[in-house]
Amino acid sequence: MGLLAYRLTHLGLKRVRTVMIDHYLLLKEPLVAVDTEKVLKNIITYYKIQGTKTLGDFIENEKDLTFLENLGVDYLQGFYIGYPKDNSDH
Repeated sequence: MGLLAYRLTHLGLKRVRTVMIDHYLLLKEPLVAVDTEKVLKNIITYYKIQGTKTLGDFIENEKDLTFLENLGVDYLQGFYIGYPKDNSDH
C-alpha cells in the first residue's frame, strides 16, 4: 500500500499492517525540492510509533539498500536482493 494507505492511516480510517515506500523517493533527482532523507525518516518513525511495518521497494543497487537500511525500513525488496520467483512451486 502506498500513498492511499498513508492517507487513510493518517486520518484514522483504516489500520494497515505494512506501508510501501514508493520507489520514486529513491530517485537521484527527487521530483520535489525537499530533503528526501528527512521526509522518509519522519514517515518511517511515524509508522513505527503506530505499529505499522514499512517496506522499501525497487532496490536496484547497494546504495538503495544501504539508504533504506539506515532509515530503519522493516522489509526490503527489489532486483538487487532477488528476482521475482514463480509462486506456483509452493
